[in-house]
Amino acid sequence: MSRWFKIALATVVFGLSGIVLCCFVLSRPCSSGQAVFRPGADLRELQSLAALGEVIDRWRDVPVRANGIHYNRSHGRHVGPDGYYYGRQWQCVEYVKRFYYDSLDHAFPDGMGHAKTFFDPRIAHGALNPKRGLLQFTNGSGESPRLDDLLVWTQGNYGHVAIVSKVGEGFMEVVQQNVKEGSRKRLNLGDAKEGYRISGWGYPAGFLRRSE
Repeated sequence: MSRWFKIALATVVFGLSGIVLCCFVLSRPCSSGQAVFRPGADLRELQSLAALGEVIDRWRDVPVRANGIHYNRSHGRHVGPDGYYYGRQWQCVEYVKRFYYDSLDHAFPDGMGHAKTFFDPRIAHGALNPKRGLLQFTNGSGESPRLDDLLVWTQGNYGHVAIVSKVGEGFMEVVQQNVKEGSRKRLNLGDAKEGYRISGWGYPAGFLRRSE
């Protein structure tokens, strides 16, 4: 076996090993645009490996995209093929609006505003939020969240929004975009005696839901 053949063979083996290691470490296919999904992973680590706008998770086939490590930045307007405005790329509001439009066929009558404005404290529990076109429920007031509900936090300057992706006994999970803790978050869920109070990552103000 010639010296140059040995070098070429070693290069190929090393390259293939690197590809396998990449797929193993990232827990994802190495082809561009595929999901990078590691529940509970630190998004700083994950998004340092994912390109801006790369798919890092999916819920009901609606992709969650990486916003990079600077969470206060957005990257221009995101407008759908039919002209519907999803929001600023790739903020949390952009994801929930895109999910409701693409998966649930719901266009918000008024889709503008920071995340915290999606919950209106003046609206009674279970009544219609006219700006969002959804029923609004106050956290801990006796209504349990359901899959696809839009959960709203109002703390801080901007708040946060996420989509309910799992509900179980004593817990629930949300899928979200542009969050350091990762694209999935498990929260505590009280029982009926506790009014189904959601906690464990601050206290969300409540959630929105399509009328049946």
